[in-house]
Amino acid sequence: VFIGTLMAILAMIKMTYFVALAPGIGVGMLVQRQKKAIIWAILAGLVVALAITLWQGPDIWSGYISDLLAVARSESRQRPGNTFGAVIGAPAGIGCSLAVLMAVILLRQGRRSEQGLILLLLTPGFWYITFQNYGNDPQWIILLPFLLWPLRPQEPVRNGFGWDIGQALFFLMAISLALGATSFLNMAYSPFRHLKNSGSDTTELVPGYPDLRLTNQRAYSADAGVILLENGGPYARYADVNEMPPPASINGETLTHCEMRIGLKAYFEAMVTDLETEGYGGSRVFIADIFGSIWLYGSFPVLQGSAPWYYGGLIGWDDATHLAVPKCATSARSRRSILEQIEESGVTLREVWRGDTLILFERRPD
Repeated sequence: VFIGTLMAILAMIKMTYFVALAPGIGVGMLVQRQKKAIIWAILAGLVVALAITLWQGPDIWSGYISDLLAVARSESRQRPGNTFGAVIGAPAGIGCSLAVLMAVILLRQGRRSEQGLILLLLTPGFWYITFQNYGNDPQWIILLPFLLWPLRPQEPVRNGFGWDIGQALFFLMAISLALGATSFLNMAYSPFRHLKNSGSDTTELVPGYPDLRLTNQRAYSADAGVILLENGGPYARYADVNEMPPPASINGETLTHCEMRIGLKAYFEAMVTDLETEGYGGSRVFIADIFGSIWLYGSFPVLQGSAPWYYGGLIGWDDATHLAVPKCATSARSRRSILEQIEESGVTLREVWRGDTLILFERRPD
């Protein structure tokens, strides 16, 4: 019941975690012949699903599935960091990968074949969860010692090299704790840093939500990166030797590749101020960027079907009357993708205003 309930909750919170861990957990229960436990786990999961259906209505499932499909097909959200191969084998992750694979080998040599198989089946899930999350921090490695501790052989067992398996697992647990200590201590210390912070150097991330805060530096340091190989600049001679993506363009105009590194609140406040000052407050504005939640910062309606984060396609565009193209986007790749799709749709756009932060286009009737 405990496993089924928590897995059902996990499926609603983060489906990729559920998909990544379910095979290892399911096969593990089968291998250990826990048939009755499997039945109870499935029943518990169905009870959670029924409770959610009664609470939110049956439409939640079609909506949830469509959201998952949108994310799976998204060019911008397929991976927020390194490639899957780099997560496994790059210098930052290979130590954790070797540790868990060595744990599998030692468990099987220590007469824990079933548990070794379970850990082996869970390992791709660990890698995939790391791959799916920004920063690619292998948070799972800190759990490995807790999995290994009760599985150490109680009597001396040696492998072909003469290693004492119990001692080898103990050393491996120490290695895993060392590999995961930095990330774990960072998370553990974080709440205490927030408690002692007076809040004088922080600001609301979203107006009207005083408990959701970030530092003034992260909010207002308008730091951006510009590619100097473009537009005939002094380094344009080197453009041919670099595999650069094509620049974004709109109505035949090529845009400078500029991407905000930090300063999300400054980005939105400046954009909202410009639009409202020019009399476009209340307009149905579609933002050609990965963040489109302009309604959180000003007098703009939410576009039908849209979300604060861009996952691909042109969701919300059909409900828009204007297109705002940031001169310096938070994601140059998302800006280019959106503009390419709008151009392919054949919609006619007329420039109505150009400021320091953005170019505003009015959508003409089809």
